[in-house]
Parts: sequence; C-alpha cells; structure tokens
Amino acid sequence: MFSEDRLKEIVLDGAELKVGLESINSDTDLISILLYDSLAIVDLIVTLEGEFGIEFDDTDLCIDTFTKFGKLRDTVKSKL
Repeated sequence: MFSEDRLKEIVLDGAELKVGLESINSDTDLISILLYDSLAIVDLIVTLEGEFGIEFDDTDLCIDTFTKFGKLRDTVKSKL
C-alpha cells in the first residue's frame, strides 16, 4: 500500500542533507536540495522497489524521474 509519508521517509533516509518530513513537497529537488548523488539514487531505486513491490523499467531510469519529489511520487504510484 502506498503512503506518501512513507515515501518521504525513504527519500529522507538517503538524503545527505537532513530536513524534516514537512519540508518535502512536490517541488523538492532531490539533487540540489537534498544533495542526492548517483550512488544514493541507485540505493533509492533498490529501496523503493523492495518497499513498494514495484520495478522501475528502463524508461523510468532517467534523471528526470529522480529530480523532483513530485515526479518520483507519481512514478511510484503509477507502478502500483
């Protein structure tokens, strides 16, 4: 079952910059604001696949999917 708060927790767990859950919104940039690097994004993908029982396909594995929280949320929801 999808929970946006759970998704936010997962995103924050992998973030270099630690902020509160309430600081995450659709426009939050994982790379420039939360300081995600490429290794953190790979770890995020693996974690999301396990947590939500989804699988990202090749078309999802572009930087646009993992830049803004809103885009990531929409992608995860579309996989459920």
